[in-house]
Amino acid sequence: MSNKKLRFYAVGKGSYLENLIQSPSIEYLGHKEHKEMLEFYKNIDILIVPSRTMPNIKEQFGRVVIEAINANSIVICSDSGELKNLVHDKRLIFKENNLKDLKEKLNNALSILKNDSAKDYRIKNRKRILSQYSYKTVANKLISIYKQPK
Repeated sequence: MSNKKLRFYAVGKGSYLENLIQSPSIEYLGHKEHKEMLEFYKNIDILIVPSRTMPNIKEQFGRVVIEAINANSIVICSDSGELKNLVHDKRLIFKENNLKDLKEKLNNALSILKNDSAKDYRIKNRKRILSQYSYKTVANKLISIYKQPK
């Protein structure tokens, strides 16, 4: 990690991107289909999920977080809705709309990558996600709910 130059990518669509993609330090990759995202996650070290709570929208689950961790990316996310419950590592959860806090969390993630145990950190994260959110685990939880007496 120490010899790599930081590169930032923005993926998605929406009105918020207009200001973001004008930055010369961010490469905008456009909208990607779901099936393309796994390859994207595998090729990045850190994913930032800056979700914001809106009057009519609050992050309910954050499948992108699960998929990125499963692909061994380190995920930084805002504290919007349920995201903080998916990431678990408080060093990587920033307060919504707080750029100073986001910068601190990015530095934390970079420190994790520089550490000799970065591989172990990613493996542990992936195992935790798979143990809680794999298709098999979720299906078994649903089955047990439906089998409960009414």
